[in-house]
Amino acid sequence: MTLLALDGGKNIGWALFDHAGGDIGRGVVLHEDFFAYDKDWGKNHFTVTMDFMGDMHVSWADHDIDRIVVEGIRHNPNIAQGGSQRWESQVEGAVRILHAVTNIPITVQPPNILPVAMTLNGYEKPLTRTGNPKHLPDEDAAWLHGRYFLIADGVLE
Repeated sequence: MTLLALDGGKNIGWALFDHAGGDIGRGVVLHEDFFAYDKDWGKNHFTVTMDFMGDMHVSWADHDIDRIVVEGIRHNPNIAQGGSQRWESQVEGAVRILHAVTNIPITVQPPNILPVAMTLNGYEKPLTRTGNPKHLPDEDAAWLHGRYFLIADGVLE
């Protein structure tokens, strides 16, 4: 299994794991680049191909993907979202469409698993100079989503 974990938002964090749960790589893609299929933004993007039998294959950074974990967000229409463009929901929707087209299994995780994932992985959230918690880096959030899935799935302990 090659797992792609995504943490949606204005900046989309991504992390790749091999079949044994080992890290392949991680990084950040801008939201507008994630959805710009005609833009060349390096190796770190989706490639969807079809073989002569009509089977579709998905790769990311030259690795065939056979499982995707994505952070899911539910917006409450009764409260102000602080000007949110619902970037997270757009990424989740894109992954759901990709699943519908390719049958690649997906797992949608709520953002509230991140504190548990941090504890399970010995990850300490970065702090400001004054000791206040900083925003979790997007690539780290994607990595934590992937690690949480791999632990829950029994691939990692």
